[in-house]
Amino acid sequence: MQMKIVWRVGLPVIACAVAFCATEVWNTKVSSHWTEAEANLILNNSPWAKQVKTKSASSGVMRRGGGGRGGGMGRRGGIGGYPGGGGNSAPMSALVRWESAQTVQEAEKRLQSLHSSEDAKPVDGSTSSFGNHYVVSVIGLRAAGRQNGRNQSDERGSRQLRDQLMTTTQLVLKNRAPIGPDDVKVKTQGGENEIEFFFPKSSPISKDDKEVTFHSVIGRMTVENKFQLKNMTRNKKLELD
Repeated sequence: MQMKIVWRVGLPVIACAVAFCATEVWNTKVSSHWTEAEANLILNNSPWAKQVKTKSASSGVMRRGGGGRGGGMGRRGGIGGYPGGGGNSAPMSALVRWESAQTVQEAEKRLQSLHSSEDAKPVDGSTSSFGNHYVVSVIGLRAAGRQNGRNQSDERGSRQLRDQLMTTTQLVLKNRAPIGPDDVKVKTQGGENEIEFFFPKSSPISKDDKEVTFHSVIGRMTVENKFQLKNMTRNKKLELD
């Protein structure tokens, strides 16, 4: 699998976000001409990517297909190393990104191209294939506990985390049944996780839906972001894949 580069944007770049977005560089320039700052902005602060603050999830986690309490979530524990509930759980920052959008994939490839050595193989203009899925990623949540080594408890926690993500994650659309993932992939580097959620395209999303809310419970943290579809366009075409 191709390595993803997630560049952290600093305050000066964020401060210029409005100016960059006003030009909609994805509409005015081909991706091979994007600067590093422009590619970074698409990946971190654009219609496809937003920094959000987590919220404390309630003790009774609602699951798809019915109500109930999420199993294995002690008030001081959590799942997969993520903080448990209770008043001591401080909010975290996370990046929620519509990963499968071609604009996002081209921005990642552009950064790889800019930072590759001269003798490296050139990066072509094609994008990664996610099959018949919309893919949304949550990046930057830091799991608690040790980062080196694995044991049965780690593996059990990973299974519990995946089960929770599969049952408490949805794409919510107005006047339509929510869409749940049919696969979840978790990658960890330096204690920070990138979680990819694969949502089937069996019920395609269109601009008529206007807004899509990504909602997930990770440990006892709620992660949510509203995507405005009218802004997620390239040359007037909705770009989700």
